[in-house]
Amino acid sequence: MLTRDRAVRALDRCVRIDRRRFFEEIWSQRPLLVDRRDDAAFGDLFSLESVDRILSGTFPRRPAVRLVKDGAELPPSSYVRTVSLGSEWLHDVIDAGRVYDAFQNGATIVLQGLQRYWEPVVRFARDLELELTHPVQVNAYVSPPGARGLGVHYDTHDVFVLQTGGSKRWNVHERAVDVPLPHQRSRTVPVPQESVIETELLAGQSLYIPRGFLHEAIATAQVSVHLTVGMLCYTWKDVFDEAFKDLEDVVEFREALPAGFANDAEAHAPAVAAKLRALATWLETRDPNALGERVANRFRSSRAPVRFGQFEQLPLIEALGARSQVLLRPGNVFDVRGGDEGTIEVVLGDRKLVMPAPLEDALRFVARGEPFTPADLEMFEDAESATAFVRRLAREGALEILSL
Repeated sequence: MLTRDRAVRALDRCVRIDRRRFFEEIWSQRPLLVDRRDDAAFGDLFSLESVDRILSGTFPRRPAVRLVKDGAELPPSSYVRTVSLGSEWLHDVIDAGRVYDAFQNGATIVLQGLQRYWEPVVRFARDLELELTHPVQVNAYVSPPGARGLGVHYDTHDVFVLQTGGSKRWNVHERAVDVPLPHQRSRTVPVPQESVIETELLAGQSLYIPRGFLHEAIATAQVSVHLTVGMLCYTWKDVFDEAFKDLEDVVEFREALPAGFANDAEAHAPAVAAKLRALATWLETRDPNALGERVANRFRSSRAPVRFGQFEQLPLIEALGARSQVLLRPGNVFDVRGGDEGTIEVVLGDRKLVMPAPLEDALRFVARGEPFTPADLEMFEDAESATAFVRRLAREGALEILSL
């Protein structure tokens, strides 16, 4: 099960149209401009103040921060420094002063991987991930007036562009490559004369660009801050790749190719055709449910738990009682599945708990995602056992305590 705070709907904030219409008519097919302006739509996620906090109030290192100008990345040596931390020398620490100087000289600041550490973006990205069940990455682009960061290009992943401050002019052209895979990049692509979308994106507006569509952005007369939310979509190729992992178990497909096959490929074509027919027959025997579940497990098991506030929870965990109210942490994976004999497994994103099989009913009760108290777990013989069970899950960060 994937838990989610239903009060926060990241997808709705991005598209602002009926989600069914979005998935049926737009998703992966064509760009979408959401021009209904709302100045406060994305300000809670990231702002110029956020940039200052990261550059001057944390300890960023490259490549978490990059600088680009006129379509090219500036040499890292122009904005990093070497510092000592304990007994270690670090050679890639961002020099905030030099970054500010480069910005004033026309460079765009790129802050990468915000979904890993910037709390508002972490929660937003996870909500979107659990809606789409595709991994999400979020970068921020901070451009001075009139700056041109990246040149005309296409991405190999779908993106939402969320303008959080200032404005930026966007030109989105026709697709250069149909649904390209991550390795199918090209730096030399012809730029069409006409645009599919040409607009000045204002604060609170958003733009959806499927992978493969050419686009470019140029800052206007004011400082621009926008988030690029990239969706690293699983594809049908991932499903087939997962199926092909089982080929090594088939003796027929482990046989050596005929001797001399490389000297006369045409002569051996019938043998290749026969094996392709055997492969098609073998694929027909695959269990589609099991195969789909394996790909789904790849997604679920790679979602690290969101554990903001865990230290504040620690004293509450010790004071937990039978009437204390708890809830699955929003945005976390809590997947109950069968384990080895006598056990049950709980996948908490990139971690896994192995618990006694008799706890399965209690775990599935928790997985409903509704607030509850230990006293509600009637499958336990006594309140003390139920409280110990809840306390264990709270220590693991799966539950948060709402009230004692």
